[in-house]
Amino acid sequence: MQNGASTPSSKRIELDVFGEDVERLESLETQLIQRAEQLSGAQVFDVLSPRRGGLEVQIEFDHERLSELGLSLAKAKEAVQRQLARDAEHTLDLSAYLDTPTESGALVPLDSVAHLTESVGIARIVHVNGRRGLRMRFDVDSTIAASELTRTLELLLSEAGPSAPLDFQWRE
Repeated sequence: MQNGASTPSSKRIELDVFGEDVERLESLETQLIQRAEQLSGAQVFDVLSPRRGGLEVQIEFDHERLSELGLSLAKAKEAVQRQLARDAEHTLDLSAYLDTPTESGALVPLDSVAHLTESVGIARIVHVNGRRGLRMRFDVDSTIAASELTRTLELLLSEAGPSAPLDFQWRE
C-alpha cells in the first residue's frame, strides 16, 4: 500500500464496504487488497478499517439468583471490581467468592451468580456515512479501466457469501 498524491494520469476511486462483523470486514480488506494488487495499473492508496483488539471478558450476572440470595447487582459488581483491583494482572477467578456476604452471612461463589464470556474486543470502530464498515481508496492509472477494478472487486464481494449482511458502494 502506498500513500501519496494521484499521478496526473491516474484516477482515484473509493469503495465503501458496510457490515457489522469486524472479523469479516478484516478478512475482506485483506482479500480486496490482494485482488487489487494483482491488477496492473491499480494501486491501493489508503484503507480506513475497523480493527480487533485484545481479549475481552464480559460478565453476565444472574439477576434472579442474586435476588434469591439478597444481593443487589450493584454490590455484586462492586465485589468483582474489588477482586480485579486486588490482582495486579486483573484476572478474575470464577471459583473465588464475592467478598460481600448474603443477608445470612454466607459468602457466594462468583460462578453461582455470574457467567463469563471471552471474546475479542474491538480496538477501532470505523463508521462510513454513519454505518460500520471500511473505506478503501484506489488509484487507477490509464493502463486499466476503473470499470475493470470495480468488476473484479465486486466479484470478490459477491463471492463472500451471505453469512452476514454486507453492502457496498463505489465513489469517485
